[in-house]
Order: sequence, then structure tokens, then C-alpha cells
Amino acid sequence: MSIFDQLVIPPTAHHTDLLNIFLVFSMLLFVPYACVLLGASFLSVYFKREGSKRKNSIYLRFSHDILDKLVVKLSVGIGVVIVPVFSITFVYAQLLYNAQVISVSILLLSSILFTAGIILLARFKNSMNLENVFSSIKNIVPEKNKLPENVKSIEAEVKSSISQNGITSLIVLIFAVFLYTGAVSIAENPAKWDSVTNILGFLISPDTWINFGLFITSAFSITSASILFLFFRWNGGLKNMTEEYRQYVTSFSVITAFVSTLLIPLFLIIKFLITPEVALSKGVFIYSGLALISLLLVCNFFYAIIRNSEVKWSSAAFLVLIIAFTFIIIKDQVTLANALKKHLVVVNHVADSIENVKFPKNVKVAEVSGEELFTTKCSACHKFNEKLTGPPYDVTVPKYNGDVKKLAAYIYNPVKIDPGYPAMPNQGVTMKEAEAVAQFLIDKVKQDTGK
Repeated sequence: MSIFDQLVIPPTAHHTDLLNIFLVFSMLLFVPYACVLLGASFLSVYFKREGSKRKNSIYLRFSHDILDKLVVKLSVGIGVVIVPVFSITFVYAQLLYNAQVISVSILLLSSILFTAGIILLARFKNSMNLENVFSSIKNIVPEKNKLPENVKSIEAEVKSSISQNGITSLIVLIFAVFLYTGAVSIAENPAKWDSVTNILGFLISPDTWINFGLFITSAFSITSASILFLFFRWNGGLKNMTEEYRQYVTSFSVITAFVSTLLIPLFLIIKFLITPEVALSKGVFIYSGLALISLLLVCNFFYAIIRNSEVKWSSAAFLVLIIAFTFIIIKDQVTLANALKKHLVVVNHVADSIENVKFPKNVKVAEVSGEELFTTKCSACHKFNEKLTGPPYDVTVPKYNGDVKKLAAYIYNPVKIDPGYPAMPNQGVTMKEAEAVAQFLIDKVKQDTGK
């Protein structure tokens, strides 16, 4: 049971549809920019370390420009990453209400790590900007020994914080992504809910690694595409670029984008092959096909840039890549909805029961038989000879020895008896209705079993 079960209420069928729509919009905000943050942090940290080690001015500028163009202000990061990922967690908590699965707790931990990673990345960006300020001061005061000692001390602290914040933010974001992809992949496969109950289960689950690999390749694809678009096309591109710098950025970005985008269909196909049959549907096939077609078109745009050494196709590549991500996200949510269909039947029934208690409907027992009441209120969780959410009736009903009043009293005001099953929610029936259901159950069990 998730810790959120104490904070959320089960959704009705109508609310479930609204939650699925809200989940898609949250994913459309979160996933693409989370990919950009991960890719930008990796590339910026890498080029900063290599540039400092090799005294390479191109690497150093590239590291700074990536942060400047791709990493937005902290306030924007809260709006497009932190708020959506917590919203996603809350939606999963409602969809997985009362399910014995670890996904929601792991999603909550992932959300916290994403928050920490964004804060650290913002500090990394601020430190890089401060370093540029000190470089400007040095240009004004060429001789270093003329700088006041307190300024030198601050400069040393800034340089130290750059490395620390950069690497730490990257590690935190990687862990956040791993937990997020693992939680989502387990939620899509109800058959694994009982077997994956801790982090170790995530580590040995192939579903997690396939989803994680898909996220990583997507991160490099969309980050590289964003570099090409923002560096060269958006608002006229970056200013004051040397030809050498322009050529290096173009060459590195387009090759990285081309290779990583080619790998995305591979991960999508593998993920499709390991998707449980219960989660497949016509919608999954359609959106998977649209995503693959879009990705192949993006690869053609990147190849045109490589072949002609022109970045004019970067805008089209970036736009179609966003469309491809949209298809992938919708496909994943259709998969999730299919996988949770059986579980949500029970959850929706529980929600309807709670709603009936809060807003009771007057049902005349004379007009509704015990069998009809059983069908509308009990059959989603109980069968006569099969264990569902509740125990089978051929085991429980004989314990009442044909006492209609005693069984009706339990139906009217249920209490938890068997620790192996969740507590039965109050169905909001009248005593006469409870007696009608009790009589039907006793007669039915007696007819089937002779007890």
C-alpha cells in the first residue's frame, strides 16, 4: 500500500478519464525539458572539465553557452519540471489506489531528487556566470596581483563550487531519471507489482533499464537538437561566434543528435516487445507507428545538415522531434491505461461506493431485488467461488449458518475481519436492502454448495 493512500481518494470512472488527460499534459511539459536538463548538465560538465584540463577556449565557451541557452531560470524550472513531476506522482497515486506496488513511493522520491537537481543546476549556472564576471575583471586589471585578496578568495570559492555543483547536479538528475523510469515501467506491468518491492528489484528489472536507456538517448537527441535550433536559428542565433567555434558546435551537435535519434526507435521496439499483452491495443500500435515515422523524418533532417553543412533544417528537425515525443508520451499513457483497466474497475467501484455514502440514493427494496443489488454493488469485488479484492462467498457465507439478520448487519455496517483482504467500504445500503442481499447470498450459496 502506498503512503498516498491516506492522502488521496479513489477516482470514479469519469475522474479517471480526466486524470489520464491531465497526466498526458503533465508529461508533455515534464519529459522533454527533463531530457534537456539531463543532457545539458552532462554536456556542460563534460566540456567544462575538458576545457579546463586542455585550456581549450572552444570547450569552455560551449560549456557556458549550453547552460545559458538551455537551462532556464529556477522559477521557470519549477513550472515546467517540479510542478509537473509532483502532479504526475499524485495522478499515479490516484490511479494506483490501494495497489500493492512501489511505484508511487519511488515517484515521490524521484520528484524530490528532480527538485534538488534543478536547484543544484541553477547554482552551477550562477557559478559559471560569476566566473565570467571575474574573467572580465581580469581583462580590466591584467595583472592578477593587483586584485584584492578578498576578491581572489571569492574567485577560488567560485571555481570550486562550479565543479562541485556541476557534478552533484548531474549525479542527482541521473538518479532521479532512473527512479522515475523504473517507477513508470513497473506501473505499466501489473504482473510485476508483487515481485518488484524495493530498489534492488528495480536494478534487476529489464523494463527499468529499457526505459532508462530510452530516456538517456532521448535526452541527448533533444538536447543536441535544441543546441542546433537555439544556437543558430532562434532570434538569429548566438552572436560573436568564430567560424571555428561555429563549425565545432555544428559538427558535434548534429552527429550526436543523428546517432541518438537513430537509437530511440531501437529502444521503442524493444520496449514494445516486452510490453505485457494486456497493455497492448490498437492505440498503442498507431501512436508507436506515428512516433517511428516522425523519428525517421527527424533523422533525414539531421542527415541533410551533415551532408550539406547547413543548419537551416535544424528548425524543422526540432519541431518534428517534439511531435515525435508527443506521440511517444501519448502511446505510453495508452499503454498505462490498458494495463490498469482491470485494477481501475475495482477502484472506480470503491469510489462509487464512497460517493453513494456521501450522496445516498433512495432505492426501494421492493423495486430492486437482492440479486440486482449484488450485481451493482458487490460483484466487482466478490465472486462466489473465486478470490478477487474480497474473499469468495462460498467460504464466508456458510459461516453465518443461514442467519440473514447477522449477515445483513455486516453488509449494512462492514468491519475488517480477515487481515488478508482490504477493509470492505460501506456500501450505503439501507437495512432492508442489506437483508435482501444477505438472503440472496445465502440462497445462492446453499443452491451451489448445499451448505
